Formats: sequence, structure tokens, C-alpha cells
Amino acid sequence: MLSRQFGRETVNYFSSRPPALTKQSVSILILLGSPLNRLSFLRTEHAFLSAAIKHPSTRFVLLKDLAPLTKSPSELYYAHYTEVEKLVPETIYDKTEEETIKEYDSRKTTAQLIFLGLDESRKQDGLAWKIYTGAPFFALDVTPKGDEEQQTNSKAVISAMEEKGLSFFQSRVVMTFSADEGKLC
Repeated sequence: MLSRQFGRETVNYFSSRPPALTKQSVSILILLGSPLNRLSFLRTEHAFLSAAIKHPSTRFVLLKDLAPLTKSPSELYYAHYTEVEKLVPETIYDKTEEETIKEYDSRKTTAQLIFLGLDESRKQDGLAWKIYTGAPFFALDVTPKGDEEQQTNSKAVISAMEEKGLSFFQSRVVMTFSADEGKLC
């Protein structure tokens, strides 16, 4: 409905303010929204995703069996690329979609990586792409599964996180995250 009234991709902007929206519809979208600009139309643009993975401001929300990695029951932990590089090769998006499909082998398991969006409130030192600037955020499933190498890498990442005193929050509902962090999940 929003796309029909306000244009393509409007529903994916939640916290952004597209110019065609009224004050009332903007306030509704902000209440529903995330601090991230989801930029869903860029999720198929491998050049953008490749730049986002490699950017120093990029952060990863790690999940194990759908439980988020936390510093405490009220604070998410945002991993840096160096902490997850065993699971996410720097070249993951360097190939085109056509090349990726052509070389796909269902017997090989990879960690599931999902681009969540850009936090445009973090413009300083953020990734600049066309008219957008901010810190890229990804969700990464670190659940040990798949072949032996994938499981070993996942367990290594999990162990490294747990050695830092971090833990995966095992609860069906998280009620203690701040408003912004809750919206990321």
C-alpha cells in the first residue's frame, strides 16, 4: 500500500523521510522503523556489498541459533570484520550474481550473511555510496553447521567471543535492549 501511494521502496526506508510523505505518515514510519536505512534496492548490487564488507565502520550482529551476541542482557555486541573474517571472506561479493549462481555448489555450506542497512546517523568515517553515507550493518549466522571446516570456523568465532565475556542471549523475547538496539534485531 505504501509503495502504491508514495512510490517504489518507500516501505523499506522506515526511519528516512522521503519528500513525498506527509508529516503524519512520516511520524508513523518513524515509530515503526529502525535507525537503519535498509537500502534494499542495493542488496543485489555486488559492488556496493563488496565495499560495505571491506569498510572499517562495518559492524556485524552475530546470531547463534537465532540468539544475538550480547555484552549484557541489555546491550548487543557489534563485531568488527576482523572478528568474523574466518566465516566471511573479503571477496564474498566480488563476483557478479551470474558468476555466483554459475559456480554455486549446494554441497558447500557458508555462513548466512544478510545486509541490514546503513546507519546514516554515523556519517563520520562511514561508507559513502552515491548519496548515502553511514556505517553498514550485517547480520551473520554463526551457528555451527555444514561441513567440518565451516563448523570449525564457526566454533572458533564463538569461542573467541565467549573468551571476551560475551554471550548469546538465550531468550524468546528480549525486553531489555535499548529502543535503537531492539529495532536492529
